[in-house]
Amino acid sequence: MARAAPAAGGRRHGRSKVIRKQTFHHWAYFSLVAMEAKVFRFLKLVGVGFKARTECEGRELFLKLGYSHEVQFTAPPSVRVFCFKPNLICCTGIDKNRVHHFAGAVRNCKPPEVYKGKGILYIDEVIKLKPGKKQKK
Repeated sequence: MARAAPAAGGRRHGRSKVIRKQTFHHWAYFSLVAMEAKVFRFLKLVGVGFKARTECEGRELFLKLGYSHEVQFTAPPSVRVFCFKPNLICCTGIDKNRVHHFAGAVRNCKPPEVYKGKGILYIDEVIKLKPGKKQKK
């Protein structure tokens, strides 16, 4: 059977324009803040359904980590948070200790597990996976 054609200006077409526009604004704002920032810490969310978003000009971070609720973090005054993708978080600021402390607090919310490698990882972190149970035949 033939499938019906999507309506003019279909949902997917309009959504991609919105995403491109939001991404451009994120990059433009990030480039302005990055000029004064000296320290960056990138975090990666690995897992099905794990997503991140920011609000209030990089002051609040909301994480969906498989719990029944969203986890909310409020950044300290000298730290800004950006989400370039739903699974990539950038913590930036001028104070190294505060940036690393905030990134560590976010990571402790869902540390990576050693069997599947799911969780919140630093972008340069490598997890050595353990083997699972062996099946006897």
